[in-house]
Amino acid sequence: YGPGHPHRANVTNFLGIMHFNAGRYEQARQHWAQSLEIVRAVHGPEHLNVAHYLSNLAAAYGRLGQRDQQMQMLEDALRIIEANHSPTHRDVGQMCSLIGQLHLEAGEREQARPWLERAIDILEAAGAKETLVQAKSSLGMALLESEPQQACALIDGAYLLREDPAVTHPPAAVVVLAA
Repeated sequence: YGPGHPHRANVTNFLGIMHFNAGRYEQARQHWAQSLEIVRAVHGPEHLNVAHYLSNLAAAYGRLGQRDQQMQMLEDALRIIEANHSPTHRDVGQMCSLIGQLHLEAGEREQARPWLERAIDILEAAGAKETLVQAKSSLGMALLESEPQQACALIDGAYLLREDPAVTHPPAAVVVLAA
């Protein structure tokens, strides 16, 4: 297969995952950027796989401390996912949760809140309990100072969800989406 073949995107994506899981974030970023370039050329800029590679790049940028690039990748991925799925699809909820968490990590509690509230609404309706745990915990943290009772209720709810035997907990590095 040549350098622009779709299978090459899969191989470079896998290499990116391997580097990411080994803590080699710059190498992961390079591989995912290459995968993204191939997928855009083969399938077009609005293809759902483009969103997956943008999400992967966001994870790498996050680990590299490049928050602006991370946010841009997540927002671009969300736009593509929304164009390909209904506004209530679990992937939309997951992206909203990631964007909200990024705002929260930057201390931007007010900016985090609408993203996390939207994520919770979508994830509850979709029955996406694994992602819902993180979204509820994050919203609880965002509300801790301004609305402590609601914050505690959200965190307690997330804890109860986490204790549900039906909820599986993927390893932390699975922020990375496989295309």
